[in-house]
Amino acid sequence: MLTRTRPTVLLDSSSLLERAEELRSLEAMLASCHEGDGAFVLVEGGLGSGKSSLLRALRKGALGAGSTVLQARGTEFESGHPHGMVRQVLEHWLAMAGPAEREVMLSGHAAMAVPLLDHHEGLPPGGSDARQEEHVHRALLHLLTNLADERPLVLLLDDVHLADSASLRFLRYFGRHLLDRPILCCATTSLPATDGGEHGAAPGTVQAFLAPAVLRAFTLRPLSEDGVRAHLATALPGQLSHETVRAACAATAGNPFFLRELVSELAGARRAGRAPGPAHIAGIGPRTVARVVQRWSQHSPRRPVRASMSCVHALAVLGSAGSVAQLAEVAGVEPADAADAVDALREAGVIAQEVPLRFTAPIVRNAIYRHMPHSFRYRAHDAAAQSLFEEDAPPERIAEHLLHLPPATDGRAADVLVAAGRTALVKGDPVHALSLARRAAREDVPASMLPALLAVRGEAEHRTGHPHAARHLRQALELSTDSFERASIALHLGAALASDARCEEAAEVYRDAYGEVRTSHPSLARRLHAEHGWLGYCAPGTEEITAEISRELGVTASIGGAEGLPTTAQYLALRATRALLGGEPGDKVIGLVEQALSHDISVREGGVGARVPWFLAFCLFACGRLPEAGKLLDNAIQQAEPSDADSDDLRALRSCVNLGRGLLSEAENDATATLERSGASDERNLGRPFAVLALTELLLLRNQADAAEHEFAKHGGWEESRPGGFRSLPLMIARGHLHSARGAGGDDVQDCRRTLELLRETGSGASAFSPAPGIVRRLHALGQKEEAHRLALDHLAAARKFGVPHVVAEALSAYAGTVQGDEAVAALEESVRLLDGSPAAVSRCASLVQLGAVLSAAGQPTRARRRLWAAQEITEAAGTTVLSTRIRRELAAMGVRVRSTPRAGTPSLTPREQRVSALAAEGKRNHEIARILFVTVKTVEWHLSQVYRKLGIASRNELGRITAEDLEFTGTGSRLPAMTGGVAGGYPERSATRAAQNDRAGGAQRR
Repeated sequence: MLTRTRPTVLLDSSSLLERAEELRSLEAMLASCHEGDGAFVLVEGGLGSGKSSLLRALRKGALGAGSTVLQARGTEFESGHPHGMVRQVLEHWLAMAGPAEREVMLSGHAAMAVPLLDHHEGLPPGGSDARQEEHVHRALLHLLTNLADERPLVLLLDDVHLADSASLRFLRYFGRHLLDRPILCCATTSLPATDGGEHGAAPGTVQAFLAPAVLRAFTLRPLSEDGVRAHLATALPGQLSHETVRAACAATAGNPFFLRELVSELAGARRAGRAPGPAHIAGIGPRTVARVVQRWSQHSPRRPVRASMSCVHALAVLGSAGSVAQLAEVAGVEPADAADAVDALREAGVIAQEVPLRFTAPIVRNAIYRHMPHSFRYRAHDAAAQSLFEEDAPPERIAEHLLHLPPATDGRAADVLVAAGRTALVKGDPVHALSLARRAAREDVPASMLPALLAVRGEAEHRTGHPHAARHLRQALELSTDSFERASIALHLGAALASDARCEEAAEVYRDAYGEVRTSHPSLARRLHAEHGWLGYCAPGTEEITAEISRELGVTASIGGAEGLPTTAQYLALRATRALLGGEPGDKVIGLVEQALSHDISVREGGVGARVPWFLAFCLFACGRLPEAGKLLDNAIQQAEPSDADSDDLRALRSCVNLGRGLLSEAENDATATLERSGASDERNLGRPFAVLALTELLLLRNQADAAEHEFAKHGGWEESRPGGFRSLPLMIARGHLHSARGAGGDDVQDCRRTLELLRETGSGASAFSPAPGIVRRLHALGQKEEAHRLALDHLAAARKFGVPHVVAEALSAYAGTVQGDEAVAALEESVRLLDGSPAAVSRCASLVQLGAVLSAAGQPTRARRRLWAAQEITEAAGTTVLSTRIRRELAAMGVRVRSTPRAGTPSLTPREQRVSALAAEGKRNHEIARILFVTVKTVEWHLSQVYRKLGIASRNELGRITAEDLEFTGTGSRLPAMTGGVAGGYPERSATRAAQNDRAGGAQRR
């Protein structure tokens, strides 16, 4: 025997995840084999768990270490032939060995193996002659020992659970004689399961049978979540959210083969320009997975092929089966054949061991279901529905199958579909509920069931933004005779009418429903009152009804407050909005907002309550808390589904917030997306008029008056039949600004009058959202200076009472336009001081420009230039062309030539780059930023690369430090909870501050 040396053995782990322990053990055993100590290793694992990959790694390492490698795979074709696997092991050597080598290796005791290797039946089938079989085993052992004497021998045996019984008996004999022989045998088998079949041995028997020969056994477990994340990160470069990893882990159950196929599908989606989310991952079903499972089912000898395939398809349709009998019924096969199929599928690791019967991974079910014949799918759904009917299964399980079937003749299907739709609404899935209701409408629905069907359909349509929601809910209300059911329907009908700006009708619905249930169902009556409370701000004339219901309930609900109402987020948001529109001080409004934000707020609930973030952000916006409003809207948009109407409302309001902050590109993005999705005639969205206002304003700021007028007309801004109340105010403001831009005197005055009249009609005394500053400027420009001055004084007094700095600053700016000399300078100095450090970039820039012009006219060019240069820095960052043009004109009048100078550091960032970098510094991933900003992930990545280049950094950590130092808004003093804290981002403010300091210093020196 040759002298052995221990080589350095390293197995390639590049294609294996979380198999380090197994690889280290195999490396040690391979090294021991080269020293003359053999071993028998058994690896257990289900379909796709990586058994074959482990063998390939061992084969590569063994060949690299100079070993002889022989391999074989157990198959169903050879399971009935004695010594089939043994012959397969030696076939390659026999084909490659020359006559002389064969003569040497098959000499002595090994000669008795010659008849077997020449494909003669050396033993009767089954090996009944034990003594003769022992001689053959000894001969085979000597043959393999002869081979190992030349070089260490490694035997790789895959799927030994499909091997013939004679080969298994030899492996048991062979494994017990490997000590002191340089032979390493590594075999793989399925996981232990139940009893065996007629051919071969079941895996449970394989493990027990080979136990005396096995030195070490491994069980390949599913990959952990960290392992799945590592594989995804390698195969799909880029940011991976926690939700994406968890979805991939759940879909594949950590199976390496399933995970590779999932990654292949995701890579294809990326190449097609799609960004698959968790919902898409949960529905993936690769064809390769279906083919592997079906091929294995067709070739396994444990049961008839038809029964096997039918059971696989039936389980894919059912999702889960309570028993083998149910599976057999749906599959249309005998229970005994179904039991054999289940056992075999469990052995392969395709079906889970526990009850109910189900596939081990959802991706298997998706793949089988998606690629099965349509004719079988239809029959299986029908059989599954009938079986579940008989078992009194939950309606949602039966409805899954009814959706795939034509209408039935009895009323059972309609009843089940309506009940399932109601359950889907409770679970927060109105899209699925709507599909169930529409399917139920195709049935022969009994008259007694029509109200429930129409109610479910109407509620689902309302929560998905469908225009026919109110019509179906109205029909349900008219058909229903039960007072409790009618009141429940009225809740949703009122909300749908309010969404359509039909607030008077909604108030009438609430009042009638309240009259029916105020004594019999007090809790429902209180809900009607709560929903009705929201109508006060948008429906003139409903305050009296609100007060009437409030008195009967023993609470107060005045416009200024609602002390008797519960302190839920919804009530607090209502109180804050009413306090704002009622002209209450800003501190009180902010206090109510802070209380509301201390509650759990979610937009996923649907209905009127889902608008709470919108109203809270509106209050923050009106009070000048722009960063907090933007952060609250960002968080709410992340929660809302992209197709939900609430998301459009939130984006519309965010366009106004971003416009105020000087983020013109962001404002345009949100406003355009909202208006494109809602359509010119769509009045359902609460925030749509704000999107029209934002788009019009930003185009005017860019000196694109014609484009602004076109967009305003395109989205119905000039129509006279606009909805009344609160929603008309943004449109009226935009109309007035357009009139000013094109110099339409008569129309301008008329719009001024109508806007003020509208404010009086709605009972709004809010100076925060008042169009008075713009009206003052337009009246003064039209020559009506006395009226302009009087209105400016009134608005300034109201603004000081409101107490919010930016509102007072804008009022001072408007007032300064109606006076002259030192009085105008003093008003504008105070305005600039109030806006210094404010995130309201556009307002701050406008005040600086106005002050610079007044100072220049007053003969103070030095101070004027400081103010104008400070404004120039802001307007360059924001891109407000109108203000930039005015600044250049004022400076040119003073003999100053303006050149565009390149900027470095954070001032060199565009508004979009500042916004992206601020969100990234908060810890948000690229896909989250893309969803917030309504752009693609590639766009986010491109902006971040530009930020890194301009700032000279290479990581998000450095970005966070720079953002914290240079991009934060200052001077707002937020007292809000963490979830609504200030958003990092902004524009150059130090120059304005420095100019103010220089002016004060210069004034002191002159004094």
